[in-house]
Amino acid sequence: MKLPFAHTRSRFALVSTALTICMATLAGCESAPAEGDEAALGEYVYRNKCEPCHAPDGSGNPANGAPGISGMPDWYIIAQVEKFRDGHRGGHFDDIAGLRMRPMARTVTPEEIVAVAAHLAAAKPVRLGGQTVEGDLAAGKEAFKLCAACHGTSGEGNKSVNGPPLAGMDDWYLVQQLDNFKAGIRGTNPNDVTGGQMAINVAAMDEQALRDVVAYISTL
Repeated sequence: MKLPFAHTRSRFALVSTALTICMATLAGCESAPAEGDEAALGEYVYRNKCEPCHAPDGSGNPANGAPGISGMPDWYIIAQVEKFRDGHRGGHFDDIAGLRMRPMARTVTPEEIVAVAAHLAAAKPVRLGGQTVEGDLAAGKEAFKLCAACHGTSGEGNKSVNGPPLAGMDDWYLVQQLDNFKAGIRGTNPNDVTGGQMAINVAAMDEQALRDVVAYISTL
């Protein structure tokens, strides 16, 4: 379906603004650290390329859809940045946050991705906190049984099946992403295998069920 001109223009403006921010950020970057110093490289990449959206402490920013990422496992960060870089995520016209992330991901090298992932994995998890999603906790707990197979019974994550940790994630971000999976905004690229699995799992859940499960995850 063709989008109305105003709808198209608003998204074009948001994406153009994101690109301008990205380029301005890159223009002001300091010199990269010496080759071989992964710790210094990870800190450098985060400070110059990630911090403007994800905050100095990695707590994220709901205003631009940037999640808290400090303390996230390195394998998951690497996988997601590579998806953005390779066009397997963040290409849908209605994924405004993804469209901001995609051009930035294309500016980092494989070495930089590994370094910044290690830097974030070693950082203390910092989240904005506060409950913004209300739901039926009993219903959410029951629904979470399906999630636990990939994300762990306590939401701790499961590397063997590429399921990221959910416990401690901001509820606004979880709802945003579940809505994206359900609407086909995320997880429809044939190269995004794990995203496709998530899209299938949430397809049968209505809006209230999604919020119930997120409300329960917030208690973990």
